[in-house]
Amino acid sequence: MSLRPAEPCPAAALRPTRSLAAVLAAGQQRQEAGTALSLFGKPDYKKKFREALMEVEDRPKKEADVKKAAAKLTKEQIEELETEFKTYEERGWKEMADNTAWEKKMGQDRDSWKGYVARLVAQRKVLRAHYALVLLHTLAPDGDDIVELPMRPDDMGAMYHALTRWATLDFTRGTTMRWTKIRDVRDHLDQVNDVLRRKRRERGAM
Repeated sequence: MSLRPAEPCPAAALRPTRSLAAVLAAGQQRQEAGTALSLFGKPDYKKKFREALMEVEDRPKKEADVKKAAAKLTKEQIEELETEFKTYEERGWKEMADNTAWEKKMGQDRDSWKGYVARLVAQRKVLRAHYALVLLHTLAPDGDDIVELPMRPDDMGAMYHALTRWATLDFTRGTTMRWTKIRDVRDHLDQVNDVLRRKRRERGAM
């Protein structure tokens, strides 16, 4: 596998990147630095929500812990978490667009595998953010009034029934439907994770 200087975008997908867990952990550290809750020994449910969310992708049963923490969130905490998730989502959309631009620039000289992996990583960011937002909307107190459900990418149906399309097609920003069910987003997130694992195994990269 060659790494040309002119191929910065997909190469970034092969290096360790900031996962949703890392983004949430950074937010958690910022809050801990600025809150007095811990000084009085009171539970920090925003922290607990983050911790549960970090684990739930690989351990679905942890959704019970997410639900428990979400039930204690304040309106301010819900809004702060919503902002974090939307920021993470936008990173995914940008990485997807940057990767496609790189593929077009490189043409026949591009390493298709690197482009595929970069696209899948970006897609996963979008779906991770959507999953978190739907959980927050559904489980947090008055979440349905505070958190707007994310728009479902318009091409989800076609991609769900053809695994090979995930690596070759960018998402299209949703314009007609919103995610409404936690299980629905979770199924698509599981699928992109499965496709990404298979693609990385082709070159022994996990």
